Amino acid sequence: MAALLLALAASTPHALTPSPADCTLCQVVLSTAAKFGANATSIAQAIASLSKDCDALFGGGGKHVNGTLDELCKDLAAAAVDVFPFGDKQIGSLAWDARAGCAALGVCDVPCCALATAPQQVHLALTREPAEMSVSWTTRNATATSTVQWGSTPLCDQGESVNGRTDTFAHFGWVGVLHTATMTGLAPGGLYYYRVGDASGAVGERWSQVWSFKALPADAGTDASPLRMASVGDMGYANNSDGTVAQLEALVDAGELDLVLHNGDISYADGDMGHWDVFLRKIERVAARVPYMVTPGNHEVWFNFTAYKKRFAMPVVGGHHADGTEDAMYWSVDVGGAGGAGGGVHLVGLNTVRLGAFVLLSCSCLWTICRVAFSFPLTPPPRLSNPTQPTNNVKESVLDRAAMSDAQLTWLKDDLAATQARRAGARSGANAHAGSRGAAAGAGFTVALGHRPLYASNTGGNDVPQGNALLRRRAEAILDEGGADLVLQAHCHDYERTLPVRNGAPTSRNYTSPASPVYVVNGAAGNREENDRAPGNESWSPAADPARGIVPLMRDVSYGVVTVTTDSLRFQQFFSSNGSAFDTFTITKTHQRREL
Repeated sequence: MAALLLALAASTPHALTPSPADCTLCQVVLSTAAKFGANATSIAQAIASLSKDCDALFGGGGKHVNGTLDELCKDLAAAAVDVFPFGDKQIGSLAWDARAGCAALGVCDVPCCALATAPQQVHLALTREPAEMSVSWTTRNATATSTVQWGSTPLCDQGESVNGRTDTFAHFGWVGVLHTATMTGLAPGGLYYYRVGDASGAVGERWSQVWSFKALPADAGTDASPLRMASVGDMGYANNSDGTVAQLEALVDAGELDLVLHNGDISYADGDMGHWDVFLRKIERVAARVPYMVTPGNHEVWFNFTAYKKRFAMPVVGGHHADGTEDAMYWSVDVGGAGGAGGGVHLVGLNTVRLGAFVLLSCSCLWTICRVAFSFPLTPPPRLSNPTQPTNNVKESVLDRAAMSDAQLTWLKDDLAATQARRAGARSGANAHAGSRGAAAGAGFTVALGHRPLYASNTGGNDVPQGNALLRRRAEAILDEGGADLVLQAHCHDYERTLPVRNGAPTSRNYTSPASPVYVVNGAAGNREENDRAPGNESWSPAADPARGIVPLMRDVSYGVVTVTTDSLRFQQFFSSNGSAFDTFTITKTHQRREL
């Protein structure tokens, strides 16, 4: 106990060079601290013992003139001990183990992979060019090249080859190299085999296994070539998501899935960088065979979304946004339908999250606790530029706040307007030649995906419902006027859908040529925080009819599948436990939205 008091009085940490022994010692200390923090009896005994040490140091009980210092000493001791239960609870909520905590302190490292150069965590992504496919992977050590080889047979070395780029980061002790390369010249609907790696890598660690994928057909999203997209949100690395991942794997095995949309809370790493690796290994059999398209969620905020930005390559317009950023925090891409002009789908990935004051506070508290209590060699956490103002309502902002920047909203308005103009031109031209709709003149669908919801009846999440209202004020009119048909949301750990809705009121009681978007909350794919059941009972809530397979509210772990044809978009939600559907709705449309 006296050692803890001395640490409290220390103005600078002891010099210490991290080593494997230091890492082991740190884990022992943090494990002990966690046990201590969970034991109320130990806490009371510790405070009593520290109080005696204060009396001995400063002459308590009125024996000396240092009574004020004696009381201050006792207050500091009690506060320091009380920090442990708080810290244990917060770190426990992040699912950090002792090694992750020590990595955050700079005492341990977190290698991504067991082998030095063997590629793993392979995942595909669409680019803005239909004849391309991006692929990303991870190795522990740097390699001479970041090569992808591909062709129409499993003998990849006899086909095409291109060298890509690398990136990395070292936050919270992560050790690894991130690679991305782009396959080009793909024929629409063609089957391709590929592998990634480096020919000069270590023996037995040069190449990944050979994976395969089908390039999307030029008429994807039409009656001739339906487009099938999985919808998942809030899907973590642990066993809560096992059922969902198994169902997605089965769909890919059967050739019944074309791509995945994961709109935020990807892996629930929460700063434990090793959990990113666990998650990406877990989904590899899905993501290495169909494009895995993502948007950021609040559990990705650590270090300003660094892990998200560097691990995923999304189709950013022109390589950068109007605000100068080059990361894929928001993006759009046309899929099928002659480049989105007739039929097909226009996908729009949105960023609805910003850093909150609690993130900075958490880092500061973690640094202070460990510096004072254990004297590890730390440097203060960096200050965030323009941090958000703290809130007095903790429920409003635990980790982040709902937000969309002016730059993103300007981009979104322009992007949707350009899509509407292309489709109008395609319909006009096709009708002039054919005199009727036909596949080339299909209405086309616009699907937007972002993490935080605009519409949700569940109010149990952080910054809910305040954040919902903010996003409606900022973005609803743009999505509505821009022709969005379906808006995929998450954050609330449930499944819920709306009727077509505008300004909080339904514009229709069905989904035939709706005059406004339909919003789906789909944060039910499985994570450690478990699921809730949305209460519903809103004016925009559909009526349930279980006998007809219509259950618009569900708390069970589940996933969605969106199937798009020429003039219809069908959404089905499935139980992850057995793959059976419990809710279905279909948006049908003609060339123009039905007016009110």
